[in-house]
Amino acid sequence: MSDFAVENAPYAPQFAPPNQIYRARQTGMDMNLTNSSSHLNYKSIGDSWPVHLQLILLIGFIFLGTLLGSFAVWLFGQEWGYDLPSVLATFNEHSDRSTRRFIRWSIFINHLCTFLLPALATAWVLFRAQWPWALKVHRPPHVVLAGWGVLFILVSFPLAQALYWINHQMPLPEWMVHMEDATNEMIKALLVMETPHELLVNLLIIALVPAIGEEFIFRGLLQQTFEKMWGQGIAAIWITALLFSAFHMQFEGFLPRFALGAVLGYLFYWTRNLWIPILAHFANNAVQVLAAYYFRELVVELEPESAEPFTWPSSLASLALVLLIGHHIHRLVAEETSTSTSTQNHPTI
Repeated sequence: MSDFAVENAPYAPQFAPPNQIYRARQTGMDMNLTNSSSHLNYKSIGDSWPVHLQLILLIGFIFLGTLLGSFAVWLFGQEWGYDLPSVLATFNEHSDRSTRRFIRWSIFINHLCTFLLPALATAWVLFRAQWPWALKVHRPPHVVLAGWGVLFILVSFPLAQALYWINHQMPLPEWMVHMEDATNEMIKALLVMETPHELLVNLLIIALVPAIGEEFIFRGLLQQTFEKMWGQGIAAIWITALLFSAFHMQFEGFLPRFALGAVLGYLFYWTRNLWIPILAHFANNAVQVLAAYYFRELVVELEPESAEPFTWPSSLASLALVLLIGHHIHRLVAEETSTSTSTQNHPTI
C-alpha cells in the first residue's frame, strides 16, 4: 500500500455517530500498521479519555509549558547578563548582534516550552509509545505529495497579500494597533542577518521550530480532536484555523494567518501525514527569512501604510491556483487510496 494513501479510507455514512465516523476515517491507517497489537490498539488508550478532558489536558500542559518557558528564559537571561523585559523595550533593527542572539534563543526556548513539549506530553499521556501513530508522524511523507503541499502554500502568497489588505481596512482598537506595531518591530529586528550563521539560526528558530511545534498542537492534536468530537473534518479544519490565527495575537494579519491555517488543515485532512503540513509551514516561514536575507533592500516594510498595494488579478490568479492544486492533491490521494484498496482486496498471487 502506498505510503501516502495509508490513512485515507472513505468516510463512514454521515448518519453514524461522530466517534464512529472518525474511527472509520482511520481504518486505512490501521490496516497498514504492523501486526503489533500495541500499534493496532493505540486509539483505545486515548479513547479512554473523554474528548473534553483531552482538551483540558492539552491546555493544562500549554499553561505549564508557558510557565516553564518563562522561568527557563529568565535563567538564560541571568546567565547571559540580560533582563528580557528591558531588552525587549529597546530591541530594534539597530540592536547589536549579541542582543539579537539573546532574543532569538529566548524565542527558541519559549517556543519549545509553549508548543512542542506540551504537544509531546499530551500525546504521551493519551497514547503512550504509540503517539507517533496518533499524531501521524510515524512515516515519512510521500515526496510527490510533499512537493505539491509546498507549492500549495507558495502560490497562496498573493492571496494572503489581498487578505492582509482587507484585514487592514478593518478598524482596530488602539491597544491592538500598539501590540501589532511592537510585534512588527521585533520581527524586523530579528530579520536583520549580517552573516550566514544568523541566517541558519533564523531558519531554525523562525522557520523550522514553529512549523513543527505549531503543527503538532494545531493539526496533530486539536484538529483531530475536533474531528473526533464532531465527526466533521471540514468544520474541524476551520475551527482549528481560527484558533491558530487567534493564538498568534497579531490582529492586522488575522485573515491571512486564518487562511494559512485552513490551507495547512486541508493538507493534513487529505494526506493524513503531519509531515506534509509541517514541510509546507516551514516553506512558508523559510521563504520570508530567505527573502529578508538575500533581498533585504527589496523586502516590503511590515507597516501596512508603507506596503505596496496588491493587484486583484494576481490575487484572483492565486486563488484559482490554490483551488486547482488543492483539487489535484485531493485527487492524487483519492486515486492512490482506490488503487491500494483494490490491491488489498485482490492480492497478487
